[in-house]
Amino acid sequence: MTMYVTAGSGEMPAADLKGSLDDLESAAVQEERTFWMLVQASAEPTSTDRALMAWIKEHETYFETYGPDAAKPDDIYKGSQEKHPVKGLAAKIVQLMQEKPEDGEDALLLALFASDDPAAPEDAELYTIVEAVLSAGYPVFAFNDGMGEIGLNEDALGEEPAEDDDEDEVEVPSDIAMAQEEWTRATLEALNPDQIKEVAAGFGITLPPRTRATTYITAILDRDKEEEPAEVEVEEPVEDIEDEIDHTTATNGHSHDAPYDIVKSLLRSLGEALIAASK
Repeated sequence: MTMYVTAGSGEMPAADLKGSLDDLESAAVQEERTFWMLVQASAEPTSTDRALMAWIKEHETYFETYGPDAAKPDDIYKGSQEKHPVKGLAAKIVQLMQEKPEDGEDALLLALFASDDPAAPEDAELYTIVEAVLSAGYPVFAFNDGMGEIGLNEDALGEEPAEDDDEDEVEVPSDIAMAQEEWTRATLEALNPDQIKEVAAGFGITLPPRTRATTYITAILDRDKEEEPAEVEVEEPVEDIEDEIDHTTATNGHSHDAPYDIVKSLLRSLGEALIAASK
């Protein structure tokens, strides 16, 4: 049996949540094991909290609740087999992960981050929990970021991991390693989060730590989008009045009509008069 602990106030699309939970359930079935969930209860649940509890009850999954609101939570948490009302979340979660699983059972944390920014105040408590759980030797996964595994240096402390020359680089599978213009949302979503970041790095795209895979995908797809230049109308130069008259009055190579010749003569006379007057 595996113990899954949820923590954090972040949200995710209901379809993504269902997909992740279905994957966990399928993996448990294939490995011939079961799992149960320790859920952070809230007096004001988010839409993700509601979708999570709906899935748990639909699949008849055993669950317990914890947190400051566990004593008086929202009605969606009815049916909890045990309630753990606590205030010091980090220490209590580690204690429960150590004490609740039976011999040979695993425990891991599913973190719901509210922001991509590691310095975001709304995630401050969650980072404390993540650091404590990782330090205790338990794995942590970003529940609303493609289930990517979180490392202690990168996410729990909000720092970039130290470079390791011996660490294997993520390779993009050859069957989806396409030319730049051929990447689509579908092909990018087929990659895991590390592979998506590798593709982004290849295009010179760098984003802050804890940036979600979906944000990377959008950045990759939008990398070449630029504002189209506005159309500029260019005025044709206006020729001198005599040439303009010649141009507009000529017809199929024939000579000008008499009235236009008179106009031209008058214009010439007027010009000559003006020149004489100015002397």
